[in-house]
Parts: sequence; C-alpha cells; structure tokens
Amino acid sequence: MKKREINKQKQKLKKESNIKWIKRAKNMCVALVVLFLVYVFGFSVVLKESFSKVITEYPIIIVGFIVAVANLFVWATLKRFIKMLETYEHIEFVQVSLIIITIAQVLLVNFISVVLLIVSLVKCFNWQVFDKKVAFQKIKEEKLLLPLLGMCVILAILVTLAFMISFVAI
Repeated sequence: MKKREINKQKQKLKKESNIKWIKRAKNMCVALVVLFLVYVFGFSVVLKESFSKVITEYPIIIVGFIVAVANLFVWATLKRFIKMLETYEHIEFVQVSLIIITIAQVLLVNFISVVLLIVSLVKCFNWQVFDKKVAFQKIKEEKLLLPLLGMCVILAILVTLAFMISFVAI
C-alpha cells in the first residue's frame, strides 16, 4: 500500500489507539462463551444430569448455545478485523461489517457485546466521511462483497435459529 493510500485510510479512522474497544468486544465474546459453559455445567450439577442431556433437553439452553456459537463467530471475525485495521486495509468493509454484527448481537439479546461494539464504532471510525454508496462501491472494488454476504448469511441463520427455538419454547 502506498503512503498516500495509508494516509487516506488513516483519515477514515479517528485514532489508531481506539482499536482497543474492538479488542474489548472480542474478549467479551469469549468471556460470554466461557460464562455460558460454566452456567450449563453448574445447571447440570444442580439437576444431577449429564452435560449433554441438559444441552439437548432445555430449549433456553439450546438458544444460549446458539448465541455462544454466534459469539465464537464474532470473536473470529473481530480478530480478523483488528489485523485489517492495524494495517489500514479494508476500512469500509470493517465498518459495514461491524454495523451488521452489532445488529445481529442486538437480535441475539447480547447487550454487553452490543454496547462495546457501538462504542467501538463511535470511537474508531470517522463518520463524517462515511457514505453508504461509496462504502459498498469500495467493498465491491476490493472484492469483499462475497465475504460480507457470507457473514450476513451465517449471522442470519444463527439469529433465525435462536428465534425459532425461542418461540417453540414459549
């Protein structure tokens, strides 16, 4: 990447040090998975049933498992985004993807991650220079539309599964 391009990409970010908010959101995704596993283990100990039986028989725990899988997916995605932001590559892709991930986390009722993702969106990116049309054109030019759509499909499947099982459980 040329020096002029790097400076252009840097202008789209507020400060490079604000990437720490994305790192915190990434770490929170893993922490929520660990908390879920500890909760299910404790639940199985209290009920004196096996771990697998608790996961398969209680619909709310199945929904929690789906949310945990979504958190692992978001963790891996955020890990990749941090590397992109540190090298000033694909800023628009990261920005649009973080918006989509935030919406998915809202639908999955994962409010701790939502707060951290919103703070990272506000702190990291310069919104005065953001334009949806330009961002999607840039994503098309960089040939990142397919990964963006793939991420949307995966998150949509997880959100749909969580909602369907939630409504069946009620």
